[in-house]
Amino acid sequence: MAEIDGTKYLYNNNVFPTKDMDEFSHPPYHNDTIYEVIRLEESVPLFLEDYLNRLENSFGLNRLQIPYSRTEIKASIKKLAELNACTEGPVKLLFGNGNPRYFMLYMMKPHLPKPEEYQTGVRTIFLHETRLNPNAKNLNTSLRNRSEKMLADADAYESILVNEDGWITEGSRSNIFFTRGHEIFTTPDYLILPGITRKKVLKILNDSGFQITFATIRPADLPGFNSCFLTGTTRKIVPVRSIGEYNFSVKEPVLDQISKRFEEFVGDYISGSK
Repeated sequence: MAEIDGTKYLYNNNVFPTKDMDEFSHPPYHNDTIYEVIRLEESVPLFLEDYLNRLENSFGLNRLQIPYSRTEIKASIKKLAELNACTEGPVKLLFGNGNPRYFMLYMMKPHLPKPEEYQTGVRTIFLHETRLNPNAKNLNTSLRNRSEKMLADADAYESILVNEDGWITEGSRSNIFFTRGHEIFTTPDYLILPGITRKKVLKILNDSGFQITFATIRPADLPGFNSCFLTGTTRKIVPVRSIGEYNFSVKEPVLDQISKRFEEFVGDYISGSK
């Protein structure tokens, strides 16, 4: 499991070495598995209450009840971080709802652009895929495997999903925004998994006086936008230089403005959580 980081993981609150994880007879990835990814920064789980709200919503959309309290989940995250002497990085939480039921946590390797790509922008590709029940964070191993193969073949950073109606919805592991002057466009919530970083960016944009438009956008509409960026748990604001054949400017002042304000927002949250 290439995404695993750290030396220890938790399985039903028991500690195991990550080097033995593949030896488990039960695979941790099932279609009935609900998951979350939370980022630690300076030992603070960023926007934790928002992630727990979304986790509870995912269980509700699957007509399930979450079998752990918020206090228990918070304690498990803290325990995992301490076991791995980790103060920075993503934590993956998996809740298996089949037989047997389980709660697994491990540190993840962050999926980040190359340092220079925060200046040059990332290359992305189209992936024609429609998520079922998009508001719930359920594992979709077939989508993930297909995306990762296509990304490796194209030497690209992210897959941008196009649904059966021909609308651009989101990235395979990110949310997407487009800009035109001071107007910001993003996908309506009902079509996507509304990311927590996306939620915070929308608040920043609204507080900063940007015009926000929730719109269904097709690939043919892309020449009408100046720039594009991605948001997600394990990364900052990521500028996009291309989606397939469509190119975008990465020098728009609005990108720097949003990125700086988001970093300030995160800094304030960390300061207020200590």
